[in-house]
Amino acid sequence: MHEIAAIVDEQVPQRRDSEHPFDNVAFQGFLQEEFPELVGQVATATRPGVSAQPDEMEAWESAVVQQRKQRRGFEGDWDYLIRLLYEECFSINQNPGVGEPATMHGVAGHTPSGLVSHFFSGNSTGGASISTEVQKDFSGASLQEAVHSLQGKLTNRQIEGFLDVVQMCTSRNDVLIQVHRMGYSGSDVIELVRNGQYGKIFDSIGYRLLAMFKAEPTMLEPIQDLRLKEMLNFRTDRVVSKARFIVKLWGYCQSLLYENGAYRYIGESGVREVLTNLLFCRTHPELQCFFRYLSPSGYINDWMGLRNL
Repeated sequence: MHEIAAIVDEQVPQRRDSEHPFDNVAFQGFLQEEFPELVGQVATATRPGVSAQPDEMEAWESAVVQQRKQRRGFEGDWDYLIRLLYEECFSINQNPGVGEPATMHGVAGHTPSGLVSHFFSGNSTGGASISTEVQKDFSGASLQEAVHSLQGKLTNRQIEGFLDVVQMCTSRNDVLIQVHRMGYSGSDVIELVRNGQYGKIFDSIGYRLLAMFKAEPTMLEPIQDLRLKEMLNFRTDRVVSKARFIVKLWGYCQSLLYENGAYRYIGESGVREVLTNLLFCRTHPELQCFFRYLSPSGYINDWMGLRNL
């Protein structure tokens, strides 16, 4: 159990829930009529919230994610459900316009599982991987702070492995987000990061991904429910992390979209089956770890808040 959930202390500020479409009475009626087998899961599914002390990144990102959840006047129940589930589970683009704060550095607003679906990697580089690096005793709201926290605990070579994984994840989807590597290696790159001389997109993507996993390690735990594995054609005896499952689920749900990115209609072949499976996954107890916060930074801010008590 991750360290945030494990602490039961009335003096610790608690995550604040947000309003969610699942709680809208009219929309509940629609879900109950069309998905009676999922009524219980929908009722108990986690509603994403905001950390006790949101920073600028989380406050902005949470606001735009929440705004995107609002139903548009022209959307029918099915149209709204398709968009709601897809964006909540996979979105990395909230179309913020020109008013985003400088800390965003071109990143257009991620949901937590959107960050995972687009940038999680099961690969390794020089023996370092997400699994090895989240075990390191780092902390901080930025990559710069994390490197400072590791110095004196690890060798330069071990810190380089940490930075390599941050770079690997950040450039995982460079078709969508153009990323340039830091450009140096060895002790040179460590010194650059120590001094804050790096593109802050590495904070927004690669470091936030690792820090979110550090704060919520259940995301890296294996899937237990065989129904989830069978849905995505994983062998039932294969060990599949929840994060890896989210990546595969994202690929599976591309059939909800046209090539131009518009959402398909419920009457089209296969759409209802995929949508039902997506609702099953969004509300499945094993996967609620991805929906505790509106923003990936929510996990990090509450994790850092507890470390500083």
